[in-house]
Amino acid sequence: MTELAQRIGIDDAQVRYWFQNRHTRTKLRMEEYENKLLREENDMIMQENMANLDFLRRHMYCSRCLNGGMTVEELRMENIWLRKELARVIAHVEDVSGQPIVALLSVVPDETSSPPPASSATTDDFLSLGPPNHV
Repeated sequence: MTELAQRIGIDDAQVRYWFQNRHTRTKLRMEEYENKLLREENDMIMQENMANLDFLRRHMYCSRCLNGGMTVEELRMENIWLRKELARVIAHVEDVSGQPIVALLSVVPDETSSPPPASSATTDDFLSLGPPNHV
C-alpha cells in the first residue's frame, strides 16, 4: 500500500481508509441486494398465505369457526344435533333398504366400482332438519 500511496501522491493512511470504505460500500450493496431478494420472497409467501387462508375461509370451515371458534356449549349442541341427524339418516337408509345398516356396511362397494343406483330419497330429505345456526 505504501507503494500505491507514493505513486498517487497521498498518505498511506488515506489509501487504507479508501480500501476500507470501498469494502464497506460493497458489503452494504450486497446486503441491500440480499434484503431485496428476501423482501420479494417474503411478499410471495405472504400472498400465498393469504390465498390459502382465503381458500380455507371459503371452502373448509364456516366463518364463525375461523373467527374465534365455538364455545364448549355450542360444540355440545352441535354434537347432539349431529347424533340425531345420524340416527335419522341410519333409520331412513334401513327403512329404504329393508336391511339393518350393519348388513349394508358389509357390502359397501369400493371406490373403484360404479356408484349405487339412485334412490327415491332426495338431498332435501337428509337436510330437512337443517344444520345448527352457525353453519
